[in-house]
Amino acid sequence: MTYLRFCYLAGILLVLSQLSLCQKNSTRGSRGCHGRRCHRHDHGNVTTEYYAWSRSLENNVNIDESAAVIPEKKIVLLYSNDTELLNLNITKATTLYSFFNDSKFGVIKPRLRRFPCIQLESVVETYEGVSSELKKRNGTTVTATSKRSLVALDAPLTQEEREKLFNQSTAVSIHCKRRDVVKAKPGSGTGTLKTEDIKNLQFLELNGLLTVTVPAKLRNSISRRRFGNQAPANKTKSP
Repeated sequence: MTYLRFCYLAGILLVLSQLSLCQKNSTRGSRGCHGRRCHRHDHGNVTTEYYAWSRSLENNVNIDESAAVIPEKKIVLLYSNDTELLNLNITKATTLYSFFNDSKFGVIKPRLRRFPCIQLESVVETYEGVSSELKKRNGTTVTATSKRSLVALDAPLTQEEREKLFNQSTAVSIHCKRRDVVKAKPGSGTGTLKTEDIKNLQFLELNGLLTVTVPAKLRNSISRRRFGNQAPANKTKSP
């Protein structure tokens, strides 16, 4: 009799736990997703390492540069306050590197005439090489003797490299405050930012996922480019 009572109670607890789990899943994403369920994935425990240094140019000009590295995902995010970019009214240039096959890397970059000069001591095409170089220069001042940049800055991604990059487990998206604006997916053609977009980006946040917040005015501009001159009514109004 005691055994049957135990089994009965265990069954009740199991049913209650499943109901609680279903209720939790049904309410996930109810805010900010316009009634649709958000696609949230467990990306595991990730850590972010930060490195900062300065680069000395001619005429006693110093450029502040920094990097954020996510070792678990082999992602490197580089920042450069290059004066050549400041002339384009761009206060901070961001270049994202993501490694695959442990041998070569791709880069998501804005369409600019000049790119941030993240100068390395040698040509590096592996995650280990880049992360090792960044650790060495952390807290130091490096002297620029040339305008050599990372190899991937010399040419845009090929379609094959783009698909490999975007098919990785780490999501790379550009978000507004309430909905996705641009999703970097293979073949979508919406993963490239133009110069006017970079000028208006508000901030970039690293928390396992790479997120950029876009102002409402720029959000409407992107919507018009994606859907033509006559954007859908529900996509032209600011939240």
